[in-house]
Amino acid sequence: MIKVKAGDLADALKPARPHPLKKRPKPVPVSLEQDFVSGAFSVIEAKNDVFAKAVPACGDWPSPVQVEGILLQKLVATWPPETELELSADAEALTVRAGKSATRVMRIDGGGSKPIVRTPLKPDPRHKGKVVVPPDPINKRVELADTWGFSARVPMPQHRDPKDKG
Repeated sequence: MIKVKAGDLADALKPARPHPLKKRPKPVPVSLEQDFVSGAFSVIEAKNDVFAKAVPACGDWPSPVQVEGILLQKLVATWPPETELELSADAEALTVRAGKSATRVMRIDGGGSKPIVRTPLKPDPRHKGKVVVPPDPINKRVELADTWGFSARVPMPQHRDPKDKG
């Protein structure tokens, strides 16, 4: 069992919130994990590690628990930010307690199903690297009076050849 503030957990779950104009948002699985070395309790996006945030907490957390993030965010947002929540997990569900009320959120990785394995996002194949801008040519006759490449070239006196000035 671990104790966290409702406001801290709601802030960590904000990236899981769907866009307000979407009627049927895609589920966002989150993983609730505790680092055994530092003792930090983290909320991490389970598929691609798109977002991760540490939450101040006290207590011990047994192993990573994966639940649906939008549902958990809506549940946690119902309590005032200063409310202390007790989170506990069994094989089937995550139990969220605040005072005398208790709510169960079904686990994604519970009931004998396999947990979601975190894989990094693949790079965009259209991205070829940094844009290389060639340097300006050194042997320009008049640099300041040049026109843009897409505009009409208007003959200017400084662009004339010296042999035509006569």
